[in-house]
Amino acid sequence: MLHLSTNIIQKCNLHRDDEVFFSFGSKKDRVKIVENTCKDNCYFLQQELSIKFNLSGLQQPLAFYYNDVSKELKIGPLIGILISVPAPMLEEKIASLFKIIGEKASEAGIICCFFTPDFINFEKKIISGFIYRKSRHYRHDWTMLDFPLPDIIYNQIGILNSELRPLYGELMKNYSIKRRTVNPFLLLNDKLINYENLQRNSSVRKYLPETMDCRNTGNIFYLLEKYKSVYLKPTASSRGFGVYKIDLIDQDDFLLQYHQTEMEKKTHYLKKNGLWEMLKTMLGEQPYLVQQAIKIRQYEGRPSIFRVHIFKNAQGHWDVINITIKLGAVFGVVTGNLWGGYFAATEDLLRKMFSGAEAQTILDEMEEITIKIARAIENIHNREFGEMGFDFAVDVNNKIWMIEVNPKPNFLAAGMDKKKIEENLALHLLGCCRHLLHLKTYRSMIGFPDITGQFQV
Repeated sequence: MLHLSTNIIQKCNLHRDDEVFFSFGSKKDRVKIVENTCKDNCYFLQQELSIKFNLSGLQQPLAFYYNDVSKELKIGPLIGILISVPAPMLEEKIASLFKIIGEKASEAGIICCFFTPDFINFEKKIISGFIYRKSRHYRHDWTMLDFPLPDIIYNQIGILNSELRPLYGELMKNYSIKRRTVNPFLLLNDKLINYENLQRNSSVRKYLPETMDCRNTGNIFYLLEKYKSVYLKPTASSRGFGVYKIDLIDQDDFLLQYHQTEMEKKTHYLKKNGLWEMLKTMLGEQPYLVQQAIKIRQYEGRPSIFRVHIFKNAQGHWDVINITIKLGAVFGVVTGNLWGGYFAATEDLLRKMFSGAEAQTILDEMEEITIKIARAIENIHNREFGEMGFDFAVDVNNKIWMIEVNPKPNFLAAGMDKKKIEENLALHLLGCCRHLLHLKTYRSMIGFPDITGQFQV
C-alpha cells in the first residue's frame, strides 16, 4: 500500500482506496492508495512496496505524477546519469556539476542516480549507483543504492578503459532502443554521416565546410587543389586526437602538420608520393574524412573554435546554455587544453577579437544557426534530442562555419559564471527529462517522506 496525504491525492486527482499502476523507473505494479488526513504533503511507502521498487533508504522528496487515462502513478522520474568512474572518485571540477544536478533534482522530487556501465544487472533490470546527499564530509556526500533501470539516461561517459568499453556498447545498444536517452550518442557519432545528412538541407548547407570520405584517396588531393588547405579527421574521434592538417604549397609540394603531444607539433615537407605513404601508415584502417580548412580568426596566433552548448527546456524548446571559446597552441593545428591551448570566456575574448557591434552580431548569428541546425538534425532522425553541442569557426571575413556536431558535449565553462552556468544546465536537464517523458500531461505534486510517524499508525 502507498500512503498519501489528502493534499497529494486531491492535487493528483486520485481517490481514497484507488488501485493504480505504480511505476518507478522500469518497475511497475498495481498498488492501493491509502489516504492520510494531514495538512502536510507527505507520503509513506510500506516496507514491502519499498523493497519491491528498490526505494529502501531513499529519504527525499518525491514528485508524484498521475495520468487519468492510463491510471498510472509515476514517481521521480528516475534519471540515470552514465559516467566513467564511480561518483566519489570524480575530480572536483567535474563533480561540482553533478552535485548541483543532485541537489536540484532532490528539491524537485526527482531521483538522479550516477552509475557506471559495470554496475548494471540486465537480467534483474537493476543498476547500482550513487545519489548525492550534501553532508559536512565529502566522503559521505555520495550514497550507493540499487535502483530499477532508469526512465531516461543522460550520457556523460568520458574516456573508457578496455574493460568498460564493451559493457558501455551493450548498454547503449540495448537500452536506447527500449527507453529514452537525453543525448542519443550513437545516432550522431559519425562526423561524415552527419555532414552528408546536413548538406542535403538547403537552409544549413551554406554553413558547412566541404567534407568528403578519405576511402577514395583522390578526394584528399581534389580538395587540396580546390582549397589549398584541408584537415584529415577520424570520423568518430573527439578531443582533437588523430587530426592532421595538409597545405598545398605548390603543384607537388605539401606541408603536413599534426600534434604528437601537448608541447610537440610535428611538421613535414613532402612530395605527393611521400605524403601518401606517410598518411597510409598514420591513418591505418580507421575511417577518416577530409575537410576544407577554414581561414579562421585567431587570437594572438592561436586558432579559435566556438563551442555552443544547447539544451531543451521543460517546454521542449532549445536554449543556448553556454558558449565557450576553445583556443589552440600558438600556430597550433587543433584547439583545446590537450594540445597546448585553453578555454576562455566568450564575451571577454570576443571583444578583443572583434569590435563591440561585430561581437554581438556574431554571437546572435551563431545562436540562430545553432537552433536551425539542431532542428534540421531532429527532422533528419525523426526524433527529439535533449542536448547537443556544435563547434563553430569564424573566418577572416566574419563568415560563420559549423565544423562538427557534438552529440555528447563536454561541459566547458570558463570565467566567473561557472556555478551559474552549472545551475542553469542542471535545471534544463531536469526540465528536459520531464518533457521527453511527456510528464506535462500528468497531474503532479511533490511529496515529502513522513518523518513524524503519523502515517505508520
